[in-house]
Amino acid sequence: MKRLMTRRPTPATAIAFVALFVALGGVSYGFATGSIDSREIRNETVQTQDIRKGAVRAADIRNDSIRTEDLRNNEVRGIDIRNSTIRGIEVALNSITGADILESSLGTVPNADTVDGVDSSAFARPGDLGRFSVKLAAGQTVSLASHGQVSVSAQCVDDGAAGDEVRIYATTSSSEALMDGEDNHLTSANYLTPATIAPEAELAEETRLSSATPSVAENNGGGFVVGPDGKGLHLQGASTILGFNYAGAPCLVAGELSKTG
Repeated sequence: MKRLMTRRPTPATAIAFVALFVALGGVSYGFATGSIDSREIRNETVQTQDIRKGAVRAADIRNDSIRTEDLRNNEVRGIDIRNSTIRGIEVALNSITGADILESSLGTVPNADTVDGVDSSAFARPGDLGRFSVKLAAGQTVSLASHGQVSVSAQCVDDGAAGDEVRIYATTSSSEALMDGEDNHLTSANYLTPATIAPEAELAEETRLSSATPSVAENNGGGFVVGPDGKGLHLQGASTILGFNYAGAPCLVAGELSKTG
């Protein structure tokens, strides 16, 4: 029997054996230790079904490593996010709109009811101020404003030879209203009542002898009327105009009334 001749392996054979050992050894080491790192995983090969439910923890996720494109649409829900874990830095600028906010959950803005320490109830609101400009025929009465238990009206009076009169006067539905102007009712013995007649309840008035010549007068007195319910009307005197035979009408009243209470 021929004796086999012993030969040394060639360099190529040695390199092939080393490569085989490394390949088998790396896989064996990973399985033996139960730990496979990213070097043993081909990019983009791990899928959702390969991960055990509840196995990935927050500590396993690197900060800022998850991007929007890594998430399936409509997959992450509110129940998947721990309370108080989303911070402002995680929210894109100008991405939250009014439709995302439950308005009923918002409280009152601090100090929104005051300006420079003054309560907002002291401010004039659009409905509290009313400018008026009214033409009246001879003998006509027009209501200018009402608030609570008090009202203010305008009246054009033609007294013939005794002269003409245009007046702005107060009326009330209460037996204990107060007023002050051309006339006053400021005491319990002299309250403004429903029985008080117009000539005795004038806030502003202008009289002239009969004439066809137009005339306009500015009344600076002003005045007010207030009911026991606290609601009142104030005539702004400096802006009150009373006129005769002007703008095609026997009488004209113009000015501004403000509401209080």
